[in-house]
Amino acid sequence: VQELAASNWFTVAQVVTLMKSCTYEDTRIDVAAALYPRIVDPENWYLVNDGFTYSSSKKTLRERLGQ
Repeated sequence: VQELAASNWFTVAQVVTLMKSCTYEDTRIDVAAALYPRIVDPENWYLVNDGFTYSSSKKTLRERLGQ
């Protein structure tokens, strides 16, 4: 994901798809955090919450992003 993030742009829908392909919640957080700066539709960022199983993960991601 880090390599992809370095040279590509993503829609929020693509980020959610990548997140859902990960087994572990921590990995989903890592994916979302890594791709956040490369989002082409930031107005849809709230949809990333659909990629999480636990509400604590949403909080952890917000903290990692400084939100």
